[in-house]
Amino acid sequence: FTEPNIPLDFSNPDVVDWQVNTWAKPASTRGYNAIAADNYATGNPSGACGIWSKNGTWIPKYNGNWWDLTYQADALAWLDAFRTRLHQLAKRMSFGVNFSLSGAQASDYSVQSVVQRVDYVCDEAGFTTWGSTRDAEPVWTQVVALMISLQDNDKGYFGIHQSPAPDWHVSRSDKEWAVGSYLMGKYHRTSMVACTTQWYGRESWFQEYVDMMLGYPVSNMTKSNGVYWRYFSNGLSIVNPTTDNATVSLPTTSDFID
Repeated sequence: FTEPNIPLDFSNPDVVDWQVNTWAKPASTRGYNAIAADNYATGNPSGACGIWSKNGTWIPKYNGNWWDLTYQADALAWLDAFRTRLHQLAKRMSFGVNFSLSGAQASDYSVQSVVQRVDYVCDEAGFTTWGSTRDAEPVWTQVVALMISLQDNDKGYFGIHQSPAPDWHVSRSDKEWAVGSYLMGKYHRTSMVACTTQWYGRESWFQEYVDMMLGYPVSNMTKSNGVYWRYFSNGLSIVNPTTDNATVSLPTTSDFID
């Protein structure tokens, strides 16, 4: 987080050329099959407002506010341009973005515009809002909706569910929250990791991933008794995304192991 920001006019085709030639082509020739853009947003987080031309003339482009339709259109056009170029490489590369809802609805135009222009989304906020808190309704249900929307469009979802625990010691409760929530929206193009905050570049593998052999989903997510349920061929996931306590009765026709 100490690296300086480098302002780029991403609406300029020459910038896309530079990005492809500098980063994508070398990665492709080395055998990589995907590339991702970090911290993508359709809003204007840095307050960008214009560019300097080659002759030193200031050219206003945006109003500097978070919501700017011109900025949003340019940001979406960049997704189109960069992804098209990646798909045209001799060794085709998939393109994804680190993108989270940040309070938006999964059905919003800005969100669906991103869904249509990428091959996958890495959601760093996950079900824990970047490790700050466990999501509650309606935020929680919107993250599930984003997962489903991506898969409905044959796009991938990779969720990062961070926990404020020290080192790699993610608590059992936090692991169960992450995995249980993830299972509500898992179909065929998803993956996840539970880790401590910013625990990147290190392995975060837990034995529970092996032991929890739930099989394949046999139902969609449903809500009953104030909690969400989803049945699998070898088990059941139950999540309570509220601050209220809930009591549930498990089906008596099956035996369950926690």
